[in-house]
Amino acid sequence: MLIDMSNVIIYIDRRLILPLLVLFCLLSADAWAQASVTEGHALGFGNVVQGTGTVNVTLTSPNTGWVTLTAPSGRSIGATLTAPASLTDGGGNTIPYTAGAAYNIKAFNPGTASTMPPSGNTCCGVLQANDNGITAQGYIWVYGSINVGMVSAGSYSAVYNITLTVY
Repeated sequence: MLIDMSNVIIYIDRRLILPLLVLFCLLSADAWAQASVTEGHALGFGNVVQGTGTVNVTLTSPNTGWVTLTAPSGRSIGATLTAPASLTDGGGNTIPYTAGAAYNIKAFNPGTASTMPPSGNTCCGVLQANDNGITAQGYIWVYGSINVGMVSAGSYSAVYNITLTVY
């Protein structure tokens, strides 16, 4: 029996959360409009066989999920991740998920990315400025493993939230 994991998608929570003090002191309306999180590639585990056991997607795997963080040049950025504990088929069946995450505020290069706790902690700093001098970009990669036991066949997915804060 096959479990179709091709639809394992990591969705991005595009809420921007700013402490009130930061909003009034540091962030102009123009800066707020320029901050964003954009999905580049969804994390995928592909098709796996029931009872396979642990299936890994590493940081440098082509199946790793990644997002681009964009903010005004010269501003510091924080990204807080909330990883799911499992994937679900929507009908009550779950597959345990062990999350991994890394970031790079200088370049799109997972090989030089710094690992970070995949849930509840904030990463980043001042992003590398783009050539236009107006915006800056950084990147977050999500990866990990699933433990495929004797679960029902189906399409399993989960939500990985990223909250972006601009200082």
